[in-house]
Amino acid sequence: MQSTVKIFLMFLAVSMPLFSAFPGITAMGGHFGSVKTSLTRDNSLSVGLNASIDNLKPKLILRPYLDFWRQQFDKNESEQHNWMLFALGLSAVKPFNLNNSKAVPYVGGGLGMHLNKSSISSANSPTRSDEYEFDLSLHAVVGLDLPLNTRLNGFIELKYALAGVADYFGGWLGIKYNLI
Repeated sequence: MQSTVKIFLMFLAVSMPLFSAFPGITAMGGHFGSVKTSLTRDNSLSVGLNASIDNLKPKLILRPYLDFWRQQFDKNESEQHNWMLFALGLSAVKPFNLNNSKAVPYVGGGLGMHLNKSSISSANSPTRSDEYEFDLSLHAVVGLDLPLNTRLNGFIELKYALAGVADYFGGWLGIKYNLI
């Protein structure tokens, strides 16, 4: 658990300056969701941070994000696998305004960097093997922004990522606070 906290703090320390390095951030928030990877049998709970930069021409919105999830599962009766992932990335999305609707659908894609940590512990051995791997990812996103009031926007997003060791599909619900 301590190594998870250390890795999360390191990723946060790297991502926050990256978020603030983007001029024109108009909103910041958080999200949670469910992720299914190619490595695991079950869905994992995901949490993360996000931002929006929407003063670009042509009308594109940049969305830097930081996601985290982990899963523990038994490979067989004597081995237990622990796997976690930190994802830091940037999506470019194109919003589509609908007539007579406040909801704004969008579609886009982007690049990401992933830190995967996997460990295997065995009932036959007191030691645990830890492996770390960095991967680059390509992803596609579709979603819907829902204005809640003048300062808050909710959103629903689906993402599919080709991510090296663990491709994944996920769905997120989130909220962003408008800074301007």
